[in-house]
Parts: sequence; structure tokens; C-alpha cells
Amino acid sequence: MSSRPLLFLLAAAAALPLAAFEIAPRIVPVGREVTVEIRAVNDEEKKAIAGSPLYRLSDQGTWSDGSNPRSAEKDDWRLQWEPVKEAQRGDGVLRCRAKFPSEGEQIFRFGTLNGRSVFVKGYKDVTVYALRDDLYALRPFKGDIHMHSIRCGHAKLEPKVIPAHSRRVGLDFMGLSEHWQVAPSYEAIAAAKPWKCGMELYPAEEIHTPSALLHSVAIGHRESACVWRVNHMKEFAALVDEEMKNPIYRPYRLNAFELRQAAMTTLIYRKTREFGAKLIAYSHPSGYNRPNQQDDPPENFRNFMFEKGDWDALELPNNATTAYNVATKRNDRLMLMNSLVMELIAKGRSPGIVAASDCHDQKAAFFGQVYTVIFAKACDIDSFVDAVKNHRSLGLQFPGTPRYICFGPSRLMKFQFFLERYYWPGHDKLCKKQSELLFKLLDGDASVQGKVEKLAAEIDDYREKFYAPVK
Repeated sequence: MSSRPLLFLLAAAAALPLAAFEIAPRIVPVGREVTVEIRAVNDEEKKAIAGSPLYRLSDQGTWSDGSNPRSAEKDDWRLQWEPVKEAQRGDGVLRCRAKFPSEGEQIFRFGTLNGRSVFVKGYKDVTVYALRDDLYALRPFKGDIHMHSIRCGHAKLEPKVIPAHSRRVGLDFMGLSEHWQVAPSYEAIAAAKPWKCGMELYPAEEIHTPSALLHSVAIGHRESACVWRVNHMKEFAALVDEEMKNPIYRPYRLNAFELRQAAMTTLIYRKTREFGAKLIAYSHPSGYNRPNQQDDPPENFRNFMFEKGDWDALELPNNATTAYNVATKRNDRLMLMNSLVMELIAKGRSPGIVAASDCHDQKAAFFGQVYTVIFAKACDIDSFVDAVKNHRSLGLQFPGTPRYICFGPSRLMKFQFFLERYYWPGHDKLCKKQSELLFKLLDGDASVQGKVEKLAAEIDDYREKFYAPVK
């Protein structure tokens, strides 16, 4: 995808009335004719299929032949519904061949048209989504790479149980990013590997400078640079003294403390990459330096990190449970973060995006409500990194509530809104069902292993059945 600046949006969830029709496929390719099957699930829908005229509407107003009747008459902005003339109907099932010239939601409507765009009350809609080839070749996955375990001393759960809790809330991938150490993520990986549940686990760590002014999540590395620093104090101190002479820090008016922290950050990032890190996400990047927001960096340090820091992605949003002010019903920190990112883009740096729960208790109600969505061929670590670096990711917080926030490219966001209605509910239900078996495995019941693997296949099949097969 293009590396041009991203469009960042704030979006509120909308409750939309949905017909109960079963439809397959739900996701179709732009420009290729496919068969769409609409199946009634009750008597009222059977009547609609048997006798109601069928129309189609593209969100771009484009008809199957590529024409756009909206432009036929001057200043005529009204919707133009295309009659679907060739459809096979019988026994509560309608099948039609259709071509979708433009990307976006495509609505089939059963009903009686009264005028150009007004339908008689009682019409019923069925929606599919058309994608251009680049996005159609990919699949949606969701996960969280910033969470903690009891190994940090102030979280709740053992590393070995966190993968099961992550699957319970529908995650396809995860990284247990413990403070100062990568080893707990390998504990989680080792625990989940025999399950063959289909979820991907990444080596991960939340890396810090000694004062913890720096917060970043790294994934993919073998060893911890933070542990290395502790074991090589004199060597690290000498490297810091030398790095502080680097002229790249001068334009940022850093005080002595901030300068040392910036130099330490550069070295810890560098060492983390030497140890194999595939991606580094700069965490808590808002810079809203208030007494109750201890993670926020000082402004000058943040400016340096935004412009010169060797990270690949920003956490947008993050700290879901602490950044929202219940009393004022505002999220000043998030609003400032959004403005800072817009300024960053204007300066020519277009960041990748990850969302982060920073969860310290995976039994908490908010766990699973903050996550990253990627669009990729798979959700292994290399596919994840490629998606984030190439702007094929979204950061979500509290979907389906008034506090819903989504960051990312508008094209992906529109598709995500469709997935929220039609894809993720079924996906999450299967994942939760599988997690119940994972907890049994943790309790020593090996008899459910076959069922776990079967559900992994069902989740994969569920994903593929949403897409029309193309030759």
C-alpha cells in the first residue's frame, strides 16, 4: 500500500437494524461476476424472496454495467436503485449473478419502490462488501501485543494462562510484553504451543530506560536489552556518555536528565534490534504531562521521540482504562494524541498503528475491548509486522459503546465497520468456545485436544467462507 499520510478518524458506533437473512458470500471482489445466495430464515423473509422485487445499491451509486445514473440528470443527488432482473428463486432461496464495479458496501433490497429512491414501508436489506483485489487477497485478524502477567509484580495472572484468556475474547494473535523482560512471553509461547489452537503468539517485551521514562513494546527478539543493560552497567554507561555527544539531540532543547534518557533510548532500541526485534511500538505517546498521567513523557523528550526515535509504530489508542476522565466525560489525553499525530504526519512521518490494552488483569471486563486489527494473508509475526509497517492496521478501543475510538486509514475503517456487524460476532463466538477447551487443557484434561484442533479448523473455515471464491 501507499506510504502517503493516513486519514485518522474518530467514529461512534451505530446500532443498525439487520435483517436475519443468511447470505453467502458476504465479501466479494470488485469487477468480477460472482454468485450471491440469499437464504430466508423465517416465513416473512420467504415471502420477500418469493414475491418482492429485488434492487441493488452501490455506496458509490455505480450500476453493474459501470454506469452511474446519479450523473444522468444535472444536480440529481438522489439514490439510484438498480433492478436485479435475473435471479433464481425457490424454496426460500434466491441466487443471482452480480458484478460489483466499486469498493464498499453493496445493498440488496427486497421491496416496492415508490418513486426514484423511496420504498414502501416493510422493505428488507441484505448487505455484502466489495473489495478491490489488493485488499480482497488479505484477511482480517485481531490481537493485542501489550499486556502483562504476574512476572512484573503488579499484575494478576501467570503467563501460561494468558493465551487462553486472550482466545476467550477473540484474539487471533498476542504478545505478552512484560516490563524489562522478554522471558515471560516465551513462557506463554511454550504453554500454548502444544494446543495447536490457531492463535499466534509473539515474543514481546515492554522496554524501558532505567527511570522508565521510555515505554515501548518490542516483538520478535531473543534477549532483553534491559536485562543486558543491568548485566553490563559499566559498558552501557560509557556508551551513554558517548551517545550524549551526538548532535541529533541539540535541536530539542533537552535538559540534562532528558538528554541522558534520549541517549539511553537510542541505545536500548539499537540493542533490542540487535537481539532480533522485528517491530518496536512507541507506547503512551500523548505527552499530556499531568500528575495523574505518570507514563506521559515531557514535551521536549516526546518531540525528539516523535521525530527521531527508531520506532515503527505508535500505540493509538492506549491506556484505555485510565485516560478517560469519567467526571468530565472527556479524554483530553486521546484528543491531544490525535493532534500530535496529525502534526507528525504533516512533518512527513506517517506512523504504523497498534492499539494496546496494557492489560494487567486478563479477567477484567475491558480486556478484549482494545485491540489491533490487521489485514494480511496470515497473522504470524512477519505478516503482522508487514501489515503494521505498510498501513494495513487499525487501532480500536471499546467498539459498540459511546467510547468507541478507531484510528487508521479510512478505507480499512469502513471495511472494519462492516466486519463488526457481520464477521467478528461469529468469529468471537467460535474463539470463546475454543477457549473453554483451552482452560480444560490447563487443568490437565488432555481428552479435549482433538476438539481444540477441530475448532481451529472451524475458525479458519469461517473466515474463508465469508469470501467469494475467485478463479
